[in-house]
Amino acid sequence: MKLVYFGAEWCPTCKSMYPVVGAEMMRLGITVDMVDKFEYVDVDLQQDRAVYNNICNLPCVQIEDDDGNVIERHVGMMNRSDIKKFCGKVLI
Repeated sequence: MKLVYFGAEWCPTCKSMYPVVGAEMMRLGITVDMVDKFEYVDVDLQQDRAVYNNICNLPCVQIEDDDGNVIERHVGMMNRSDIKKFCGKVLI
């Protein structure tokens, strides 16, 4: 399983939520260089990926299986507790 975070440099919500997601993933032992478990996608730089995943609103956090299928998706701001629960699903 893999957590994919879709955001953009211009999005204030993305910029405020990403460090919390990153910190939670690190707490779980998953670092940003572990691209098989955690990936940040800037929708402006990777437009094809955003279109392929039907990303219309930001931030968008999704969990994908090993084949790239979306298991679960959350769009919009999440509080720290919800981020913790969501990120923990990557280890299942």
